[in-house]
Amino acid sequence: MHLMLRGAPAGILFLVVLELLRPREAVDVARLAVLSALMAVVMVADLFVAVRAHVRGYISAYSLATAARLRLGDHLRRLSLGFFKKRDPGDISALLLQDMAKVESIFGHFFLDAMACLVLSAMMCAFSSPRTGA
Repeated sequence: MHLMLRGAPAGILFLVVLELLRPREAVDVARLAVLSALMAVVMVADLFVAVRAHVRGYISAYSLATAARLRLGDHLRRLSLGFFKKRDPGDISALLLQDMAKVESIFGHFFLDAMACLVLSAMMCAFSSPRTGA
């Protein structure tokens, strides 16, 4: 839902551009006003939906990372002490802290933005028209 609302202003803007490409006498000012009001409504709805969507996305990403950290910690707990004598403690802590932080960042930020880009690109392709040269 959030990604649809995020891409909707591009579709509405496309309709505005199509209206403005008409000859000057054929431009419907009332339609432009309705499209502008619709864009404002969509943007306000997107704001409210975005808050919920991002909170849920971040909670899901960090829950996945928490589960992965717990599995990794449990695996390290089962290893023999000889393993820890051969390895540098800094490498193990880097694996637990820094590498998992990268995973959290990827799923918490990049993945959501990548999905939004894909949906917006698909919507732009769906609304393209030969009149605009797109």
